Amino acid sequence: MSSKAAQINLQFGVFRYEGSSGRLLKAGQPVALTPKAFQALGLLLDRPGELVPREAFVAALWPDAAVEDGNLTSTIWMIRRALGESAPWVQTVPTRGYRFAGPVGAGQSDPLMAGDGQARASAPGTLPPPLVPDHPRRLGGLGWPVAVAALIIAALTSRGLAGHWLPTNAAPTPSRALAVLPLANLSGDAAQNFIAEGLTESLITELTRNPALSVTARTSSLLVDEPTVEATARTLGVDLLVRGAVVRAADHLRVTLQIVDGHTGRNVWANGFDGDLADVIDLDKRIAVAVAAAVRVSSSPPLDRRRAAISPRAQEAYLFGRELYYRGINEPYPLRQTLLERAVASYRVALVTQPDWAQPYAGIAQASHWMAEVDPERLFTAARAAALRAIALDDSVAEGHGALAYVSAAYFHDPVLAEREFTRALALDPGTRYRHGFGMLLTAVGRFDDAEKMFAAALRRDPLAGILRMNAALSAFKAHHFERALPAFEALNREFPGRFDEQTGAALGYLGRTDEALAILRRRPAPSDPMGAAATTVCVLTAAHRDDEARAALAAAVNRRDWSSELAAARSEACLGHAAAAVAALERASAAHGVWLADVNVLPDFDRVRGDAGLRAFLVRQGVPTPWQPPSRATE
Repeated sequence: MSSKAAQINLQFGVFRYEGSSGRLLKAGQPVALTPKAFQALGLLLDRPGELVPREAFVAALWPDAAVEDGNLTSTIWMIRRALGESAPWVQTVPTRGYRFAGPVGAGQSDPLMAGDGQARASAPGTLPPPLVPDHPRRLGGLGWPVAVAALIIAALTSRGLAGHWLPTNAAPTPSRALAVLPLANLSGDAAQNFIAEGLTESLITELTRNPALSVTARTSSLLVDEPTVEATARTLGVDLLVRGAVVRAADHLRVTLQIVDGHTGRNVWANGFDGDLADVIDLDKRIAVAVAAAVRVSSSPPLDRRRAAISPRAQEAYLFGRELYYRGINEPYPLRQTLLERAVASYRVALVTQPDWAQPYAGIAQASHWMAEVDPERLFTAARAAALRAIALDDSVAEGHGALAYVSAAYFHDPVLAEREFTRALALDPGTRYRHGFGMLLTAVGRFDDAEKMFAAALRRDPLAGILRMNAALSAFKAHHFERALPAFEALNREFPGRFDEQTGAALGYLGRTDEALAILRRRPAPSDPMGAAATTVCVLTAAHRDDEARAALAAAVNRRDWSSELAAARSEACLGHAAAAVAALERASAAHGVWLADVNVLPDFDRVRGDAGLRAFLVRQGVPTPWQPPSRATE
């Protein structure tokens, strides 16, 4: 893929990309950028607003070399660092690629990103009438003139979601399914993007608490990439879209919102809201009440939040940590680790000025358990301690209960506590993040009907989340419904080529389609988890009674002697019928602080040795007092 940007000069915000000279300038000053990063930036600038697949970067930057995902991830990180790591220019589309998010012109700068907050006049008739706040006020000496409102509307309409403007008292047709699209940052400073991101997330959380509303999760709202209102609403399965913008002046915030009919594209409601950085919760609650009234449903009752007023500096550090957290969980390792570590550091900054605030502790708990597989003992322990501290400070913080539930299920062998805490988290916030973990727990203990309902409810609110679809398919696989799991894995594999070869091959193998399974498994390049890939091959071969070939595959496998390799070794030995060797490998995985070892209770790979007393004793120690028994057909 050749870059047109390499031949011309382009302007975005305060940056100038000089393709002819190979320089990137910021306000006229050179910015350090490696040749590969400069070339990758050119590919993004060629197609602003469009997805550039990972494969396109690899083909252009490393045409004659075999590279890992980490090479591209590091290159994109260099670009983000050069542009300002908190700036919104480069967006990640998880597992697929990247997108340049801002307008690009030939030598013209974007006034919204240039820092002066002034817009050039638009051609007559290109904008709808400006939104005038119902209670105008001045914030920190900065007024809210019509020009700023026009900027907000201009930004909204430039996103390809324009409709017809109606007065603020117009009400939409009653509907209960809506999605909140990412709020635009119109503060004139790209470094303030985390404020808009944080407000988007907290507004979604506040609306989700209302049982009369079905609110799409933040993951899918971020991932949707459609050109029109109608297509966006159809993809997300909603009737209404909430979109808007945020302007920050000192510690004061102005949020302007619209509700758009997803079937017609018409703007059917609009309003403006003022608030302070110190009390984002109050601001989002007022917005949520107004949105509920606009869609003609009752507001959710207020929570009893036992906390003092939050200092603006603590709120700022917390919101910045949230942005880093959401960026991190959507990136591959090692960038994920870097971003989540920075998120934890930002949460700790918030606690320096606000040590009695529960939310940063809950954030530390969540970020720590997302990182935990690289150092399970330390990070799961830290996650549990932070979750308990959050709950002690404020029992109404759902994230604290959700994090405690997850670590109890994944690592601390306490499914009873995990179920109680997941239930409490969902009562406080009926979103999808806790349904996902709850579904994994219910699967591990063999409650497959409950798990299926939990995943179905999560997918209704988060239809584009790949990891959620993967774990729903894995739940069906562990329930020995291979005929249902296979099409789900195949669909994921079409969307993310090669990423689900192992799962697809396993399902085919257990369905007796051995040759198809082996063809898929053998087409994979060198896997990142060689022992895990070998275990799947071994189990496919033993399912076809080809034990000699299976033993040869196991002998050739590379065991790195970490917990995941030991779990894979246990799977292989179990498929071969070697119960003692399988249990010994499981004990080594447990000693190495393995994660989700309770899954052994339901993994089809262990069907051949389920009667072994040593395996039953191991499962009891994992918190599974009554080991699950598979359908008889799975052991025939």
